[in-house]
Amino acid sequence: AKFYTTNGLGLNEDDGREVNSLMFNPDGDSFSLLGQAYVSYKIANTQFKVGRQQIDTPLAGSDDIRMIPNLFEAYLLVNTDVKDTTLIAAHVTKMSGMPDSSANGSKFESMSDAAGLGGIVGNESVTAVAAIYAGIPNTTIQVWDYYANEMLNAIYADIVYENKATEDLTLTLAGQYYTYKEQGKVKDAGAKVNYNVMGAKIALASEKSGLTGTVAYNQVSDDPTSTPVFGAWGGYPEYAFAEEFWMYSMGAEMFDGSVVKAGLDFDLGTVGFADRTLSAAYVGFDGRTVDVDVYDVAYTCEAFKNLNMKVAYEYQEYSNDNENSLIKVVGKYSF
Repeated sequence: AKFYTTNGLGLNEDDGREVNSLMFNPDGDSFSLLGQAYVSYKIANTQFKVGRQQIDTPLAGSDDIRMIPNLFEAYLLVNTDVKDTTLIAAHVTKMSGMPDSSANGSKFESMSDAAGLGGIVGNESVTAVAAIYAGIPNTTIQVWDYYANEMLNAIYADIVYENKATEDLTLTLAGQYYTYKEQGKVKDAGAKVNYNVMGAKIALASEKSGLTGTVAYNQVSDDPTSTPVFGAWGGYPEYAFAEEFWMYSMGAEMFDGSVVKAGLDFDLGTVGFADRTLSAAYVGFDGRTVDVDVYDVAYTCEAFKNLNMKVAYEYQEYSNDNENSLIKVVGKYSF
C-alpha cells in the first residue's frame, strides 16, 4: 500500500493566478490519496496484480510530472512463457491523476469519466492486451490494443532499433503509430473520436563525449470534427514532446498538425561530474491556426546520497504573440 499527499504552503492562496492547479484538486486545495493498494502473485513466468497500482503503458501511464502520479484500479496479468516475448492483459476500471483525468483527478473515477466521455457512456472500463517482441537482434516491437466496448478502441504500435554505429556511437531508430476510433454509445450519440498519430525518431549517443542528440517528428491526421483525447489516461507516447507542453495542450488545434523536436543531452560524468545531466531542446508545434515554439533547459543530479534533484525551465512562444514561461525545482528523497 502507498499513501500520497500534496499540500500547499499557504503562500499564494489569496491569488488563484499564483496557484499551480496541476498540484492540487480541482478547487485548488491540498488533498491526500490511498493511491496504491494491491496484491501481487507470481508463479513461474506469470505475474498477476490486482488493486490500485501504478501502470505505465503507451496510452495509459503515470505521467509523473507533479506531486502525485496518475494511478489506476486494475487487474494486470504479465506472462513471459513465449521466448523473447512478453504478453500483457489488463482490465482497468478507474483512474486518478491531476491534470490528465478529465474528471476529479484527486480521487479515483471511471476510465470513461477520465476521458471526458462519462456523460455519454456512464462508467466504462478499458481492457488492454499487448505483445512485446524482442527476438530480432537489436530490435523491439510492441503492439497494444485498448478496448472499451461503449467508448472507443485504440491501437498503438512501435518499433525500436538500437545498435552500435561505431565503437563509440550508438544509433537508435524508432517509428510509431497509434489510432483512436469511437464505438458503442459514443458512436450512437454522434460523437466522434477518429484520428491517428504517426512519428519517427533518430538518436545518436557518444559514450566518450557523453553527448546524445535526438531529432523527432510527429504528425496528426486531419479531422477537426473529432474529439481529441490526447493523453486522456496519462499516456504520452509521442516522440516529439516538451518538458511541460504536449499535444494535449493544443487539443483539436493539433488535427492536421505536426511537431518537430531537436534535443541534446550532456552526461557531465564525462567531465568529472558524475550523476549529473544537462539537457536542452527545441520543440515546434504547427497547429491549424496557431504555432508554438517551445524551448527547454533542464539539469538533473544526485545532490546528496538518495536525494535526486531536477531544475527545469521552459519558455513557450505563440504565433498570436502570447507567451508563457515556467521554472520548476523537483527533489526526490528515497530512504
